Amino acid sequence: MEHHSVIDYNQWIEDNKASFQPPVMNKVVFPTSEDFIVMTVGGPNSRRDYHVNPYEEIFYQLVGTLRLNIVRDGSIFEVVTVPAGSMYIIPRFVPHSPQREKDSIGLVIEKIREEGVMDGMQWYCEKCHKLTKEIKCQMKNIVSTLAEVIKAEQPDPLCEECQKQQ
Repeated sequence: MEHHSVIDYNQWIEDNKASFQPPVMNKVVFPTSEDFIVMTVGGPNSRRDYHVNPYEEIFYQLVGTLRLNIVRDGSIFEVVTVPAGSMYIIPRFVPHSPQREKDSIGLVIEKIREEGVMDGMQWYCEKCHKLTKEIKCQMKNIVSTLAEVIKAEQPDPLCEECQKQQ
């Protein structure tokens, strides 16, 4: 078992700001942790996807505001606002799309996925909220895998029916 060093977290954020790159703007704080993904996430981000985590996820907002778009009970779209100094834990399997404002900083803690445990990514029509695309993926490296999926999978923001109405 590896013992982790105590870090000056504010200094770590300052030293690593250049690593926060779109679309997610995240960087893992303790890359050798065996049980947790502890990452810092900056803003602004550019995401339309909804992440479906097979485990609970903890959000602690240090600077600025996090607006967490969620889909409750499969069809109810809500926004959970997490201001600076506040925490929120989202239940497993709740689709969520974190929206971070410019210069915001948050800490996110997730469980490392065991082999074969799949995350989901979903996209919804921006007009009628109909699910337009869903994929499953293994998050072996959350920073690179999440960014790759978001960049590669960019369905039209409107479903076919809403496109026809325009």
